[in-house]
Amino acid sequence: MELLNQVLSVEEVTNKVMAKLGELPEDDRKKIITGDTYGMCGTFALHLRNVIENDLPVKTARAKHEDGNAHTYLMVPGNSPDDDIIIDPTANQFIRGLYTVFIGTRKTLRELVLNSKINNTRSRNNPQEAFDRTWGITSNIVY
Repeated sequence: MELLNQVLSVEEVTNKVMAKLGELPEDDRKKIITGDTYGMCGTFALHLRNVIENDLPVKTARAKHEDGNAHTYLMVPGNSPDDDIIIDPTANQFIRGLYTVFIGTRKTLRELVLNSKINNTRSRNNPQEAFDRTWGITSNIVY
């Protein structure tokens, strides 16, 4: 799997994920495109993982903060944390105006968060802290 991780680009991961979105339950698809995903990260990540794991070396990641807040998303590990490809079907619960699955590097996601309006987090007035709490390099691969 490690060699495969080195040759996958964001474009390849995006194409594979987008081709499989139709296999998600219809209710999941509707909620993703309308931004109605608050509190559903674990469920949506599991559903998406189930439809893409045969095509991608995907891992489930969970960011947990000492105050009890947590967020679950998927990733294809890269050569460094900035190169990890994040696949987050519920990023739109935090990022205003995002109405799709986020697929991109951790670095790209950080840039998006720093330049967006943030919702539903104790750090909504501090985008850097919101990123660190939700997708930062302290996230652990769960399984």
